[in-house]
Amino acid sequence: MKNKIKLLGIIAIIALIGLSFAGCDTGGGGDSGGAGGGGGGSVPSTVTADKKVYESTDGTNIYKLEISDATARAAYSPANGDNYILTITVIATKKSTTSKGTVTVNNETSFVLSPSNKPAATFTVNVTTTTSGSVIISSITGSIILTDNSTMAQPTLNPSKKYNTFSLKAEKFDNIQAWSNDDISLSELTDFEPQKGDKLEFMISGEMDEPLEWFSVGLSSRQPIDDNPEHYNYRWLGGKETYIEKLDAPFTNNTFVIEILDNPIAPKTVKFGIRNILWQKGDGDNSDWVHETGSVVSDSEVGAVKATIRNFEISLIGITRK
Repeated sequence: MKNKIKLLGIIAIIALIGLSFAGCDTGGGGDSGGAGGGGGGSVPSTVTADKKVYESTDGTNIYKLEISDATARAAYSPANGDNYILTITVIATKKSTTSKGTVTVNNETSFVLSPSNKPAATFTVNVTTTTSGSVIISSITGSIILTDNSTMAQPTLNPSKKYNTFSLKAEKFDNIQAWSNDDISLSELTDFEPQKGDKLEFMISGEMDEPLEWFSVGLSSRQPIDDNPEHYNYRWLGGKETYIEKLDAPFTNNTFVIEILDNPIAPKTVKFGIRNILWQKGDGDNSDWVHETGSVVSDSEVGAVKATIRNFEISLIGITRK
């Protein structure tokens, strides 16, 4: 027992020594193990994240703005004189062009970019933070000056579609769901044709007569049943549905990502399925269950409006292609 106590005491002393060395500032030291650095140096603890990254899409291109620290400041936030790289990538081909230069900060959500090759020809990038925590480019004002001296016209970012009224109607299956009764096509937001592995980020806003539990959005595509072009149904793309566990009334700038797990047969006919799960039949040993604000749908309730959403808006704010 005494040996155990003694051993614990030695371990504690070693730990304290380690902490005291960790807290010391060695002053110089150079690189930590880099070529010719000699080792022994330490990365200054004041250097934290030295870059801010913002992204958005216009449905055809991805716009990625990186503002990087020019002076190794602590708790980095963009400041006048910092460097920027704006990369514009064509989604379909993955070909990219860039604009590079320095930043003048209007405020934490607005940056004036001065291209190095044409410092007098500035343009402005505005950013915003959604309620879900995503930081996106909300707009670009002015023509973009690229490093090859060409000019790109001011883009319209985050294409959106608005609906004045949007109803969810009850349908009775093994899994009881309230589905949207309006068709919303992805082609209304972009000419991009999704493929397996793509990830699409959306943002939604609107008003409701009551909050919803387990609101979700998924994608499906038109699929022929036989050789008759009029005979078809919609096949779920296998996208990982993103459930918003509770959608408040009203809701503003809620973001989610859908990953496409199956190639659509007809990419141009991809549609959104918007639903609120009311009740779900249990699988195997699992019991049937009812959502807090939902109920079992009887045969007589099929087609009944379970929730009405007003001023519904859906925006495409990001696309990732592997």
